[in-house]
Amino acid sequence: MRPRAPLVLALLTVALHLLILGRYGWFRDELYFLACGRRLDWGYVDQPPLIALISRLAFAVSGGSLIVYRLPAALAHGGLVYLAGRFAERLGGGAATSCAVVALTPIYAVGGHLLTMNAFEPLLYLTLAMLVWRLLRGGDARLWMAVGALTGLGLLNKHSFAFYAACLLVVVLLTPQRSALASRWFAAGVLLCAALVLPHALWQVRHGFPMLELLAAQPWKNAPWTLRNFVVEQLLELNPLAAGAGLAGLWLLWGEARELALAFVLQLLLFAVLKGKSYYVSAGWAPLLAAAGPALQRFGPREVYQVYTRYTVRGPATALIAVTSAALLPLILPILPPAGLARYQELLGMRPTQMEHVKLGALPQHLADMFGWQELHDAVAEAAPQIPAGAQAAVYTQNYGEAGALELFGSSGLPVISGHNSYFLWGAPHDLSALLIVGGRPTDHLKSFEKCREVAREREAQWAMPYERSRVIWLCLRPRAPMEVLWPRSKHYE
Repeated sequence: MRPRAPLVLALLTVALHLLILGRYGWFRDELYFLACGRRLDWGYVDQPPLIALISRLAFAVSGGSLIVYRLPAALAHGGLVYLAGRFAERLGGGAATSCAVVALTPIYAVGGHLLTMNAFEPLLYLTLAMLVWRLLRGGDARLWMAVGALTGLGLLNKHSFAFYAACLLVVVLLTPQRSALASRWFAAGVLLCAALVLPHALWQVRHGFPMLELLAAQPWKNAPWTLRNFVVEQLLELNPLAAGAGLAGLWLLWGEARELALAFVLQLLLFAVLKGKSYYVSAGWAPLLAAAGPALQRFGPREVYQVYTRYTVRGPATALIAVTSAALLPLILPILPPAGLARYQELLGMRPTQMEHVKLGALPQHLADMFGWQELHDAVAEAAPQIPAGAQAAVYTQNYGEAGALELFGSSGLPVISGHNSYFLWGAPHDLSALLIVGGRPTDHLKSFEKCREVAREREAQWAMPYERSRVIWLCLRPRAPMEVLWPRSKHYE
């Protein structure tokens, strides 16, 4: 049974996701990734190209089923659980403990529920860390090619993977194992990684490095950064007890795989200095949590382990981590109906975490961002017949979530445009004479149009983000200038 434990627990993890994948609705970023998938390119304003390709393929296979569409994310979480168990076995045992910790850690559970880049980054990093650890201990030098390919894939998934890979490289250079880098296979791996990333790098150059412009705007979007919040939010995202087990794993890695331990410390310091969001470090925790099982087995009370010798779940510490993580999961996954979740938060005395400069509703932002899209579609459908006959019209939205929702659910046959992120690069029709604008202030709209009036209003979406509720749909006519002049004013990267 023991050799099969990682596989069994990985499959159970995927099965648990399948039970809830279809609840609530489409997530804001998923709608945007679908839009990117319809316009495949080597890059986008806010991410590399891989998620757009995965989203397009997943949607084609799903036939519109949200459960099937999100299945790659659930499989990635299952893969992470499996690898954590295998890594634990190589460190001396406790595989099921490591699998249970990784399966129930809230931040990884959220990643396994939504089809975003965050679903794949921890899996890619743990795989990379295990390969490097094996190579530094005399593994086949040809594995550097796999390291190069994996690093390139990680960079095409998310730019932040560069920090993880760079920290690993710096640590290796500072240790006696740096002689392993002298292999010609390491050079070949570097060239392979560069070849994979080159098309995206060229895309960034051609478009004036929009990612840098986006990053410069983040202080205006994100809530103020403090070291206290950076630490506390990580503890909540991991579960404080799981974080404690991860620190035990860090202690074990210090003796068994010091390069990985040092890389984590460097990653933590780097993201703190850069004032990154707390979840940016989540992938870095994967090797530590994978080492939690053998760490608890090695450092725990012997008499406890005698009771559990027949099993790989080690002692009450593991059970306590599992129970507390299970108690936290309804706060970040759609396990309860929205009203039930709101009551559960009140019972625990917890409120949604403020990650950005926006007013929050009753639900955490990533759950609230699954509501309100049907109400938006219905309001646009009500407004569209009021466009004058013969007018060249489109729908303008304030953000990519709204635009993606209208493209998926329907916009009454009108083109959907927005100045937000990649939608700005995709442009707008040049001959527009009328525009339906979702939300915003009429005084702002009248700067670009001679006439604007309210033609519809969304029904109240109780559980959506407050700024996505009961918005007015404006019909604006007679542009004051050609679209070539007006469109650059709409640009906002955030």
